[in-house]
Amino acid sequence: MIPSMGVLLALLVATAGAGLGHPGHGSTVVIGTLRTVTPAAIVLEVRDVATGAVRHVRVQVTADTKYREGRTPVHDLAPYIGTRAVAAVEYEEGPSGETVYLATEVRLSKPKAK
Repeated sequence: MIPSMGVLLALLVATAGAGLGHPGHGSTVVIGTLRTVTPAAIVLEVRDVATGAVRHVRVQVTADTKYREGRTPVHDLAPYIGTRAVAAVEYEEGPSGETVYLATEVRLSKPKAK
């Protein structure tokens, strides 16, 4: 009787674990240099650590996206173009298979004095 309980428990754990994951969406952090700002999105220049390749990642923003420099809220992103940005994002697979990022919060480095 004990071996059948073990099999039942293993089966239960395996099926429960399979139901938890849902491919195609999740959350992550995108770290890079802020390059472009529009009302609908920001573009971060991201360097791949393994290859050194640089790519531009478009991150959608909404009215609910929070922007901060440290603990201070930021309302104008123009002075921050060219500085480091850390975007907390939710992502999902888009209709044509591309990854679509939506920022929940963007943390910015202090802009350089000009």
